[in-house]
Amino acid sequence: MFALSIPIPSGCIAPCYVIGAFLGRAWSHSLCLLQFQVWGYVGGLAQMHPDFALIGATAFTAAVCRSFAVVVAVAELTGSSRLMMPFCFASFVAVAVANLVAPSIFEAAANTKSLPVLHQPRSLMEGWGPVSDVMVTEVPLVPEHWGEDSAKVKELLSEVLAHQPAPMHFPVVLGGLDQEDRRSAPLLGYVPRALLEAALGQAQPPTGLERDDLGVAEQISGDTPVMDARLRLVRRPGEDLYVTEGGCFLGVVTFSALLDAAKAEEKRQRR
Repeated sequence: MFALSIPIPSGCIAPCYVIGAFLGRAWSHSLCLLQFQVWGYVGGLAQMHPDFALIGATAFTAAVCRSFAVVVAVAELTGSSRLMMPFCFASFVAVAVANLVAPSIFEAAANTKSLPVLHQPRSLMEGWGPVSDVMVTEVPLVPEHWGEDSAKVKELLSEVLAHQPAPMHFPVVLGGLDQEDRRSAPLLGYVPRALLEAALGQAQPPTGLERDDLGVAEQISGDTPVMDARLRLVRRPGEDLYVTEGGCFLGVVTFSALLDAAKAEEKRQRR
């Protein structure tokens, strides 16, 4: 971790080979155990532990680095030309799955260390478009002050919680129930869904939200690159990014929204 965090070139290929080989051999032993429990014997699968280790090392390193040249390097270094097809298939699958999860280690390191890069990212979630193209705008806003009328408060909470798809957090803005244009009000933070559900279940709901109950909303501008937003979401799992302008709410960026946008773009390019 120290070698990868310092702002100079550092090696990551050898550790990836070791981790991948360990995972491949562990998978091979798991298959042997499963085969023995189901059929009562292991057979020739026990002789393939080294092959699985090489396949795991190739696939894991290719996924981390997004480099298919790893297949050629492993085949030449080990002389395992007979495993060329398993190397290729496992690496293709590993890279495809990794593209849906996170950028390559080089792209992530360049963004983390704020290093200049000259190449375009090769992950499915292309990083140079603005988040305004993928943000979700149809999100109910919760006012900070609810008032004394329990019926109106419960009506508000029921309407907010009934929104589909059901978010886990709701943005909170300054103002009360009678405010007509909540999108022009400053964003204060976010409130967890569980807190609103608990308030709705009370016979006498509270008159508003306490500032201590609000989470700190990480605000970004609409022209923030998608890759930057993706890296922020990876560092803060389970949280969302809130797109604002002048402190007012414009939309929310979730990891699921980025995945949906990436899949839609991939389908569009295939047509």
